[in-house]
Amino acid sequence: MFGSLKQVTCIVGVSLSLALAGCQSTTPDQNLSYWTPQSQVAKDFVSYVNEVTDPKSEKFIPKEDRIAVFDMDGTLVGETYPSYFDWVMFTHKVLRDPNYKAPAYMKKFANQLEEGWKSGKLPKDAEKIHAKYSFESFKGMTIDEVQAYAR
Repeated sequence: MFGSLKQVTCIVGVSLSLALAGCQSTTPDQNLSYWTPQSQVAKDFVSYVNEVTDPKSEKFIPKEDRIAVFDMDGTLVGETYPSYFDWVMFTHKVLRDPNYKAPAYMKKFANQLEEGWKSGKLPKDAEKIHAKYSFESFKGMTIDEVQAYAR
């Protein structure tokens, strides 16, 4: 359905930006903090949004004709991101959270899991082991605390 990762990334970004363009302040923030700095995709994205939101541009799209698509059920996001969110949250907590002291066996698995989703070669029984260790890593936290941690 979609060609390249670049096209999908631009579609997601443009959709969100066009939807939110009417909500911007008079001095819009141009910072794409979760994007790779100086990436060509980010430059193309900003350029495209500037073109379609500039009334003087030939590519201008009036607000009433803008369409936003929000697809957060995993079909689009899942195609553009190499792992499940809960795997990323688990590996972050175990490997990078200075407030959590993970046992060595959990760190070993978290490293294997992260390398596995990057290389496409997951450890044997990754889902089962992740579920066990993830529950263990968040043991003792309330639902509100886990939600706050995820934010």
